[in-house]
Amino acid sequence: MSEATANTTMPEKNSMATAALVLGIVGLVIGFIPFLGWFMFPAWVMAIIFGIIGRKQMFKKTSATVGMILGIITIIYKFGFWILIAMLPTDEEPDFASDEDNESEESESEEEMDDVTEEVDAGATEEEEQDTEEGVNEENIEEADDENAEIVIGESMEIDDYTLTVQDYTLSTDHDGDDVLVIEYDWVNNSDENASPFMTFIFTGYQDGVETDSEGIVEDVDLETGQNDVQPGGEVEGAETTVGINDMDEELELELDVLLSFDSDPYTTTIDLEDLE
Repeated sequence: MSEATANTTMPEKNSMATAALVLGIVGLVIGFIPFLGWFMFPAWVMAIIFGIIGRKQMFKKTSATVGMILGIITIIYKFGFWILIAMLPTDEEPDFASDEDNESEESESEEEMDDVTEEVDAGATEEEEQDTEEGVNEENIEEADDENAEIVIGESMEIDDYTLTVQDYTLSTDHDGDDVLVIEYDWVNNSDENASPFMTFIFTGYQDGVETDSEGIVEDVDLETGQNDVQPGGEVEGAETTVGINDMDEELELELDVLLSFDSDPYTTTIDLEDLE
């Protein structure tokens, strides 16, 4: 595409970053007000979402980052406060039974133990066999989960209520001349509501254990397909997204996860960039 077209579709302003910053500040201030602060919960979540999207743009990345961090801090503060209160010990007076009642209960317990000892001994072998079978099944499930957690070209992956399949990796450069990994993918909407692919997942690159820098505008990359609204059961093919590369001589660890998730198991893979050149 031409630079004129790129400038038209990617204006210098970053409305997502601005919205994230405003929502983050307002949500943080009102969030400190007891009870009333909980009404700002949607603002905290939107600040995080807009911040993540805003960081993918070229401009005002700092505003997007600050807004996202403010939203996260407010959520941690509000939930952490109530968790701390719930963990505080309560003053309860213990209720002690009399010595006679205790002796009576102990006698009854001994009799009951004598009655069930033979049954426990008879079923011990069967329980051990069941435990062994369950242990083997759990190991098999864990191994299957580990295999499913790898990004494999051509194999579908379940991302929340959606299915994503990576079809190809290619190398390119952005307008600043920095190296970029281009990811081609297919996406299926398995949910009951309309959704845009790019709002449901995020690819992140790591080199030497550190997240790579954000990439700039890359020509001839089809970002628009992944931004289209898709109805339930709908599918898009050949959509593209990008991940920044800091060092072409280092392997790139690619991670795929739900766009907004605080507890999930991402899909990962390691890419030898020399194989793509």
